[in-house]
Amino acid sequence: MKTKKPRRHSNVAEVTSIPYFESDEAAAEFWDKHEFTEFPEFVEKLGKLLKARQGENKKLIALKVEPSLLGAIKAVAAAKGLGYSALIRMWLLERLQAERGRYLGRARPG
Repeated sequence: MKTKKPRRHSNVAEVTSIPYFESDEAAAEFWDKHEFTEFPEFVEKLGKLLKARQGENKKLIALKVEPSLLGAIKAVAAAKGLGYSALIRMWLLERLQAERGRYLGRARPG
């Protein structure tokens, strides 16, 4: 009697790196077919990055915003599973990268 091995997705061997996703739907479709364990180098780099970022000093700033704006930001953050200050910091970093690219003549997609 033969025992069956767990079935792996046929395209696992075809993917060597995590692609850039144009949409959340594309990312969801990809991760439905793959696991992080298929990308050990990525997991290792991510772990190192997270450890390095934990040690970064951050400066507390005060920012006045309308209550409705803060409420909207908190709602988006909750939907993404993030804290609102982390989301604001992420948005600031994304915008800074876009602006740097724009002024240096190397605009990034998005």
